[in-house]
This record gives sequence, structure tokens and C-alpha cells, in this order.
Amino acid sequence: MMRAPSDTDILRAEQRLVASEREVAQSIARLRLEFRATLAKPATLLGIACVGVIAGYSVGRHFGRGPKPVERIAVKSTASLAGNAFAFLVRHGLRHWPPW
Repeated sequence: MMRAPSDTDILRAEQRLVASEREVAQSIARLRLEFRATLAKPATLLGIACVGVIAGYSVGRHFGRGPKPVERIAVKSTASLAGNAFAFLVRHGLRHWPPW
């Protein structure tokens, strides 16, 4: 038969639990700080922009294909790839800039 834990054992277990919770909160805060620091680097922003442009281009090519028209009409496009990339960055990428 087991004996009940003493008051000091209970107190130590509670202190370990509180210390563990504090360490988890501190590690989450450090992770957020590192993530923000990494995203603030110009190379990271450039990489994210490139991936976004490539993804947008491939999705646009995939879903932009419709049934072929019977007769082709010459329409000059007013949007460029660079303009679309800049608009994407302004709308989505810089929404949370600066990160603080």
C-alpha cells in the first residue's frame, strides 16, 4: 500500500510545474523573436517575394487557361510581371511591416 505524499513533496511538484510553464512561455517568446528577426532580413523578403511570384505565375497559367476562343482578338495587356509582383508585395507582403 502506498503512502500519501507529504506537503513538501506536493510543494516541490507544484514548483516544478510552474517552472516548466515559465520555461515554455520563454521559449515561445524566443521563437517569435527569432522568426521576426529572420523575416526582417532583406534576403528572406526577397526569397519570399520570388516564391510568391513563381507561385502566382504558375497558378495563373494553370487556372488562366479557358476554352480556346473561336476567333482571336488582339488585346494589349496593361499589366506586367514586375507590376503584378509589386502589387502582390504591397497587398500581402508588407501588411505587417514593420514587424513590431
